Amino acid sequence: MSTSPRGGAGPLGFLITNSTISHNNAANGAGLYNNTFDTTTVQNTGIWQNTASGDGGGVFNGAGTLVIESSTVLGNNAGGNGGGVCSDATSTTLTDVTLSYNTAGAKGGGFYLKAGTLTTNNGVISDNNAASGTAYYWVIGANYIWNGTIIFGTAVQGP
Repeated sequence: MSTSPRGGAGPLGFLITNSTISHNNAANGAGLYNNTFDTTTVQNTGIWQNTASGDGGGVFNGAGTLVIESSTVLGNNAGGNGGGVCSDATSTTLTDVTLSYNTAGAKGGGFYLKAGTLTTNNGVISDNNAASGTAYYWVIGANYIWNGTIIFGTAVQGP
């Protein structure tokens, strides 16, 4: 468990594989805080039960490229936006990722896309909660590419 202004893992570009990131507390990106112009890749990892007072309970992507593959983002909480994932960056790709039971106090229980492009491939987004856009929320000008992702049990909001 970690308590810091930024996440339990980060802020440099790196590879995380076959890991669990859980029970961390931070202002933003409690589980993972990516704020580098490098590529950060997460594979076969559970990002569980992290709490951010601001944005990105599980993951905050503030810059650069974030790739999450074959992983689960489950039961995270954000006081602001993006209970599971909050992206304010150029590129975020989720492949075979499950986003479930995450909660945001404001927008995007599963994920919140403020800028850049989010691509989801063959994932599941279910049973998330937020004041607005419980599955996901994206801001005008941001791009969302959906390739075979199953969304159920929640609402979607965006432009």
